[in-house]
Amino acid sequence: MGNRNTRNQRRALVFRNENFQQRNAQQRNLQQRNASSESSSDNSSNKSDSSSETASNTTRTRTRNKDVETKKHEVNCSACLDKLDVSHGGISCNQNHHLCLEACAKDYVNTKIADGMEGVPLTCPVCKLAIKENIIQRVMTEEQLEQYTRLVVLKSSLENPDDCDAIVYCPSCNYYEYRNATSGDIMFVYCQDPNCMKVSCYTCKSTISSHVISGLECVHENFGTRNRRRSNQSDSEDSSFEPYLIDNEAIDGEFERHFKCNSLRALKHEFDSVIQKGQGDECPKCHLIGNKNPGDCCHMTCPQCETEWCYICGKSQEELGIGDFYSHFTDPDSDNAETGCYMYLTELYEAGRIVVTIDDIDTDEDTIDSAITDEYHRRRTLFLLKKFHEKHGSDAFNELMEQFPAVENCGYSLQEIENAQEI
Repeated sequence: MGNRNTRNQRRALVFRNENFQQRNAQQRNLQQRNASSESSSDNSSNKSDSSSETASNTTRTRTRNKDVETKKHEVNCSACLDKLDVSHGGISCNQNHHLCLEACAKDYVNTKIADGMEGVPLTCPVCKLAIKENIIQRVMTEEQLEQYTRLVVLKSSLENPDDCDAIVYCPSCNYYEYRNATSGDIMFVYCQDPNCMKVSCYTCKSTISSHVISGLECVHENFGTRNRRRSNQSDSEDSSFEPYLIDNEAIDGEFERHFKCNSLRALKHEFDSVIQKGQGDECPKCHLIGNKNPGDCCHMTCPQCETEWCYICGKSQEELGIGDFYSHFTDPDSDNAETGCYMYLTELYEAGRIVVTIDDIDTDEDTIDSAITDEYHRRRTLFLLKKFHEKHGSDAFNELMEQFPAVENCGYSLQEIENAQEI
């Protein structure tokens, strides 16, 4: 009996132990499930937070990139400091200085044009670099551009009279540019205006044919090769090449005409120089052209190099080899009248060497002096043109008149030039 009770007690203890273990196992499983659930929830939360943070970072990055990109496409006006798009239509220079079109650029252009020759050529108001011609033409009205161009030409001709050809123009639009006149002859003008882009002859102003422009390199680089090919082939073998040769002849013919234009332009420069010397007299030392006022004496002093010379013969005191320069000037009735020059142009009139018709006997002295001075310059110009005509011949002179209407309309007829006499 006792043994049975002991076994039952043990069994009950085992059951209790098993139940306890089961409960413990269930609790452990429940805890594990709860822990797993919490871990999953935490992971999900972390993932959500991470995703949100990533999205936020992406948004911030995109915003920063957008800001950087915007800044790349924005500049500031150097005058009013307004933000501008880089493609603004105002003034800009190579140093990245800008003027907005609507206010600052227009005001700047108006001010510079109002300044006359002191305001040209147009430069950046900040760094003083020259503004490109295409930008200048973009911001100016047609009237402003015409006025600006006149100022540039006038200033250039006064400062560099020998290099005035450095400014070249497109005859088809308002485009102009500076060329280095010392780098060689200017034959063609290559317009850079996007709305024009024509190539024209600098002298006759005619537009160069497109096939001539495209064939420029091949004509002059491969001309010998083409000729050798033709000499080694029969007409039948080279029939497909014949049209190209004909086109080549047309191209060379047009270029030959424009090379002729270039040589005539050089002749025109000489003609213009003759006209200029006829209306004044250049200093024998520095070659600055001097003009004598009506009524003044013929003793000239150069304002640039202070050389003294005679307005009539053009010789300096050193060339004349005299100690007293005034001894060169003579009275019409003196013994050295044939070797010296008159002190005044009116004495040429009194000596009968200049004929001036004066209608009114009461004409004032200043008017008479002006008439005598004008006639003297006309006579001297005619004689210089006669020497020019004799030097180059009638054919060249006629070609010059045909090419340049200004030569034919210069105020001196060919008959007057041929019959001109030295004063």
